[in-house]
Amino acid sequence: MKLVFIRHADPDYPNNTLTEKGFEEIKALKKFYDRKDFKAVFCSPLNRAILTCEAIKNMNNNYEIKEWLMEFPDAVNINGESHHAWDFPEDLIDENIDSIFDVHNYEKNKIYKNTEIKKHIDEITFKFDQILEQYGYKRKGSYYIPIKPNDDTLLFVCHLGIMSVLISHLFNCTYINVAEYFAPAPCSVTTLISEERKPGLAHFRASTMGDVSHLLMDKQKPSKAGRGVEYIDKKINL
Repeated sequence: MKLVFIRHADPDYPNNTLTEKGFEEIKALKKFYDRKDFKAVFCSPLNRAILTCEAIKNMNNNYEIKEWLMEFPDAVNINGESHHAWDFPEDLIDENIDSIFDVHNYEKNKIYKNTEIKKHIDEITFKFDQILEQYGYKRKGSYYIPIKPNDDTLLFVCHLGIMSVLISHLFNCTYINVAEYFAPAPCSVTTLISEERKPGLAHFRASTMGDVSHLLMDKQKPSKAGRGVEYIDKKINL
């Protein structure tokens, strides 16, 4: 089985749509991606994702809206300020590195005090696994049982945060492992393929992450939306 994740095109958050650049980006999707290539398509209910999904050639409303594919909204409190659940300063990561990347106990870290992040993640991944089982792959522990092994391709059109949750579930790591170090550009494509090293047991491996070749072939420069400051021009005394 193949799983494809497309992040929505360049967003115009205040107006609940895409930017002018975003509308240019989805033209590239229409050129290079066809609904006929996907067994099923699932989309976030947010308009920026829907516009991106509907741009794919021959989509014709042939997709399912899933509320749980909406952008991951949870926040944490850091020094009195609200942050996205993955928007952590580098030194804070370093101070908590022994626990924040512990897939079994990360929620016990002080950063997550008074949050329901783990509960929300568990709800999302449960619904995600229901879909995978429906299409032939049943979760068992940290791997999948191919109850009906196949070469079908499922497409998920969603957001950076929710992609981090789903991919980290497939990678058996915390969502912070993915969200802190994976910066897929708007309208980029990430592909995972099932693999059986032992007959009857499967896991998923990434073959491409954040691919923007369709944008480059369309002579477009990828957007930086969702990325932080690349450098600060001042000297720091260490």
